[in-house]
Amino acid sequence: MLNPQTGIKFSDYNSLYDILNPTVNGFRDFSLSFLIDYKAGASLFSGTNYSLYSEGLHKGTLLGRTVDNPGGSGFIGAGVMIDDNGKILGENNVAVNAQDYHKGIVNNNIAEEFVYNASFIKLRELSLGYTFPQSVLNKMKVVKGLSVSLVGRNLWTILKHTDNIDPESAYNNTNGQGLELNGYPATRNVGFNVNVKF
Repeated sequence: MLNPQTGIKFSDYNSLYDILNPTVNGFRDFSLSFLIDYKAGASLFSGTNYSLYSEGLHKGTLLGRTVDNPGGSGFIGAGVMIDDNGKILGENNVAVNAQDYHKGIVNNNIAEEFVYNASFIKLRELSLGYTFPQSVLNKMKVVKGLSVSLVGRNLWTILKHTDNIDPESAYNNTNGQGLELNGYPATRNVGFNVNVKF
């Protein structure tokens, strides 16, 4: 996504790598399989964190606020001071109200604060199964094969660089790639499979 006023790219959801890594291991009649999902090289603009900042609900807005001073008067934000000609005068040393500072980031549409590295590593699927041995099945005569398994999906986000949101969240599934707004996290599922052969 390009900022139409500056022409600067602030969100690119195209990844350099997108890898699914299936692995299956077995021990006697048991099987264990897992799927690791890895994505690297994308960025994401978070509308959720943008909204949280504007209401003072993001943990980043706690800077300069205390129990005794909830408004955060006397807060010196990071940055530099410039003159009317754009010349840098030095580091910022002007104290302002913390609420005004953080709200000013949103009111002035400073988007860089909310662009994150959308890379992640996830344990996408884990399955533990058991196949009944033929010696047990011979007693049933009708059943030629029987296996059971416990399967879980979206069990663990091993690594992510986005706070408060899922790095796979999107505003929609069309041109909104790389934009996130109040997205729901992926659903964690656990299921039980039975496979019977007659």
